[in-house]
Formats: sequence, structure tokens, C-alpha cells
Amino acid sequence: MAGPDAPSEHGPRLQAHRARHGGILPGRKLKRAGAHERRPHASPGKPGSIMLRRGPMGRGKPVIGPVIDKEAPRTPGTLQSEPQDWALALFVLFGAAQIIAAVIFFFAYNWRELADPLKIALPQLAMGIGFLGWAVMGRRSRLGAAAGILATAMIGVSMGVVGQVYQLGADPWRLFAIWAAFALPLSIIARNDAHFAVWFLIVGIAFFLYTEETWGAVMAGNSVVSRSTAIYAAGAAVILFLREITADGAPRWLAWLIAAAALAAPLFGGVINLTGGAGMFETGVAASLALFAVSGGLFAAYRYWRPDRPVQAMAMFAPAAWIAVFGLRVLFSGDFPDSAGAIAGLFFLSALWIVAVTAVLAPGLKRLRDERGAS
Repeated sequence: MAGPDAPSEHGPRLQAHRARHGGILPGRKLKRAGAHERRPHASPGKPGSIMLRRGPMGRGKPVIGPVIDKEAPRTPGTLQSEPQDWALALFVLFGAAQIIAAVIFFFAYNWRELADPLKIALPQLAMGIGFLGWAVMGRRSRLGAAAGILATAMIGVSMGVVGQVYQLGADPWRLFAIWAAFALPLSIIARNDAHFAVWFLIVGIAFFLYTEETWGAVMAGNSVVSRSTAIYAAGAAVILFLREITADGAPRWLAWLIAAAALAAPLFGGVINLTGGAGMFETGVAASLALFAVSGGLFAAYRYWRPDRPVQAMAMFAPAAWIAVFGLRVLFSGDFPDSAGAIAGLFFLSALWIVAVTAVLAPGLKRLRDERGAS
């Protein structure tokens, strides 16, 4: 029952109440009138809070629904973008990948039919169009940034086509090294994360091709992997540090990408240290040591210097994964058992080891999640 002071559904008192409260009925009348349902009114100071929004809809009815508070400050190192932003980015990326794949397959299928001058002219024409679009639309425009990335990509494609047509016989790592040298100043001028990510990918490929070709002639392949991944991890960490001090306030996705690369490479090399020979560490310990050094450095830096929970989580997960593989390598280091019971027991111990490592890791990840919810 409504109180004695509540306005009835008809009459002047209801009209006066509507005038004072924006047309919203009081108390239990809300659902009967179909205006809206009660929602928790969160503080507008919190990012992504749910607020009541009033506005015209239909014939002057109020609009009630979730609204993202865009004016509220965003906490660094958190995913606070609206879902539609992520969806739009994914669809744009998917569409661009489809277009690029279509162009590549078209020319790959008809490559033998093209004359050599045309083969050389096509990527250079695309490079010129990219530079022209970058200059006209500007680096702050999304289309301009895409044009700059296209121009950077076509530099490498042009060099590759020239080498293929005239059979220059250059080493692949030299092509990528020269390409990276051209792409670095362009990425600095662009001041665009996607452009810089392209350069980071190119220089990484150049480095691993170089180590495979030059070091592979004097040492075993797994030893090359161990040393190259250790050096790559150190270099990626330095690049990440330089980016943090020069690009304050930039979107975080590139920092997460570089941090993931700095951890994934030595993790792969560390697994090779454990499993790449008849015994553990026959291929060296460089990657394993680099993994723990980089993980500790990233965790400390992004815990106390630039708080960033995703990087902290990655820095915790990578050494935990190495420890899990280490335990499995110890369990399977002897001769494989013949009896079914022994095999079952071995796999049971392996499962217990994985559960134990996960149980140690889980509280730390849960703490990061709780800190995110409290911020």
C-alpha cells in the first residue's frame, strides 16, 4: 500500500509530482507504469559506474540505463574501455586482415604472369600511396596512421621483391635489419603504438634470423635458442623501459605486448634448457636466468614504479610455468615405467605437481583481482 502522502495515479497531485521528479512515479508504481526499474545509483566518480540517465525518448519519457562515466579518471593498468570499443577494434582488425590476405593471394596466384618491372613497381606504388596518405591526413588521424603503417610495410616488401627478381642472394636477416633501420625513425615520427609495434616485430625477426644464421654455425641449435631468447628478453625490457619514460599516459596495450614478448621468449628458451637435451641444462642456463631476472624486474617496476596489474600477473605466471615444467622434467627424467600402475602413478604425481604450483600462484593472482576491484 502506498503511504497517505503518496500521490494517486490520477489527478493534479500526480502531475505536480511528475513535474518535480522528471516524470518518474514514486515507490511501487514504477513497474506498473513501465517507466523504469530501480537500479543502484553508484558514485559518478568511479569509472564505469552505473548511473541514472534522463533524456528524451519517444514522447518525452525518461531514459534509464547504464552509462559509462567518461569524465571520471581512468586507473592505469586496467581494462576500462567500453565493450563496443573492443568489438569495433576487433572487427576493424579482422576486416583489414581479410583485405590484406585477398591482395596477397591475388598477386601470389598471378605472380608468374607479371612482368619484372611491374613486380617492382606495384609495392613501390603502394608505398608512395601510403606516404602520400600519411602526409595528407596527418599522423593523428586513424587513416593517416594506417597509411603510415602501409608505407612502412611496403618498404620491406619492395626490398624483398627486388631481391627476388634480380636474385641478389642477400641474407634474410640483412633485409629485415635494413627494414628495421628505415622503420624506426618513421615509428618515432608517427608516435603511434601500432606503428611502433610493427617496428618491434620487424627488429625481433631480424635478430632471431641473425642469431640462427651466424651462431648456428658454431654452436648447437638449442644453445642458440637459449642465448638468443635471453638477449631478446633483455632488449625487450630495455625497449619497454624507454617507452614508459617517453610515452607517459599512452594506451597500455603496447606495454602489455612488449612485456609479454619479454617474458614469452625466455620462457620458451627456459623450457628448451630443461627439455632440449638428455639431461637438464645441457643447452645452457642463459634463458632460465633471464626469465627470472626479467620477471622479477618487471614485477617490481610495475608494482611500485608504474602500477600495472596485467604486467604483474604476467610476471608471476611466467616463472610459475617454468617451475611447473621443471617439476615435470624431474618426474619424467628416469626410464619410463612399463606397468600400467606405475604409469598411472606417474601421471597422478604430475597432476598433483601442477595443482600445487597453481595453488601457490592463485593467491597472488586473486590479490591482484581484489586490488583491481577495490580501485
